[in-house]
Amino acid sequence: MPSQLQFAKGVITGGGSDDVGAFSWRGTYDLGSMTCSLTKSYASHNVAYHGQIDENGIWGTWTLYSSRGGFHLWPAKPARSEEEVVEEKLEIGRPHGS
Repeated sequence: MPSQLQFAKGVITGGGSDDVGAFSWRGTYDLGSMTCSLTKSYASHNVAYHGQIDENGIWGTWTLYSSRGGFHLWPAKPARSEEEVVEEKLEIGRPHGS
């Protein structure tokens, strides 16, 4: 599932679309601790993502209501200007709408 993320001054924004529908990304990152927190927002619900940043992308855990699982966001291509294209892989389970 391709989506776009923009990183600027500690803030992450972006969006995309998947089998559930269109969504937006909003969150923060901290290069000191190499961590980030994101919310993937659909019209009907939100999915929380918390992760670590490394040279391979962002790794962590998603939460949707009482369900949890792992995820990995990674660059699909080299970054172009201030925009980076990413893909997402859910590693542990996959709730509807994540």
